[in-house]
Formats: sequence, structure tokens, C-alpha cells
Amino acid sequence: MDVQSAPKKFYKKWWFWLIIVLVLGGLASTPDSPSTTATTATASDTQSAPTPKEARTLGQDAYLRLPNNSDPKQILCLAPTKNVYDEYTKALMAQDYQGILDLSAQGLFCVHNGSEVKVIDTSVLLTRVRVVKGASDADSDNVGQAGWSASEWIVDR
Repeated sequence: MDVQSAPKKFYKKWWFWLIIVLVLGGLASTPDSPSTTATTATASDTQSAPTPKEARTLGQDAYLRLPNNSDPKQILCLAPTKNVYDEYTKALMAQDYQGILDLSAQGLFCVHNGSEVKVIDTSVLLTRVRVVKGASDADSDNVGQAGWSASEWIVDR
């Protein structure tokens, strides 16, 4: 082993670990981290506009809202079963819009961002809601329908 290469190896390892620590520190400070969420929840009385949190209580009135997006032109889809929701997620990730349209035959329906809903069932990652009031006149056909959605899309009203 060359004597001069030893400091270079140490130098490379030192930078590697520094980068790892910085990346992990950055991930820990993201808004989705549990520690930040806990801080937000306890400090919500002092904040003028708290970040919406997931609605997870049966019977709770809520909004269907994309994270960090209040644009009422955006559309969110609800699935009649968890299996249909899984298929919808796969089609959405693959940008298979024809596949999403095909799922409407299985009961998939869409409403606009900001529609009012009521929580009627929960599971680990999904929440089942009933549409109470659409965010757009185009949503009126879906009022009263129920479907599963990502829990993070169901926020306190």
C-alpha cells in the first residue's frame, strides 16, 4: 500500500460520511417527517395557518385535497374497492390514462380538488369517504357516492 494513498482514502471516506449525515439531516427536516408533524401539531395554536392534517376519524367532515395544492381544477379519483384503488395507482404511476378510463367501468369516479367529504372507513394507507359537496358544478353527479382514496388526500375541514 502506498503511504501517500492512505490520506486520500481517509479523505474520501470522511466526505462520504459527511454527505450521508447531511442527506439524512435534510430528510429528517422535511414536512412529512414525524418529528416535524409533531412539532406542527403542538404549535398549531400559535400558527395563523396550520398545515392541514389527515382526517382519520369515522364521521369526520373533511376535504379531498392534494398535498400542497389547493387548485380546484385538479381532479382526484375515488375507487369503490381497495383493489380498484390499487389498479388506479398503478395506472396513474404508469401514466396509463386509458387504463384509468377503463377503471371507470369498475366504479372509479373523479371529483375536483377541495370537494367536501365525510370519512366513513379507514385502513392503514387508505380512507373511504362519501362525497358531500363537490368543489365544482361538474361534481354534482358524484355527490353521495363513496370511494377509497389515499389518506393523505383527506384533510380536516
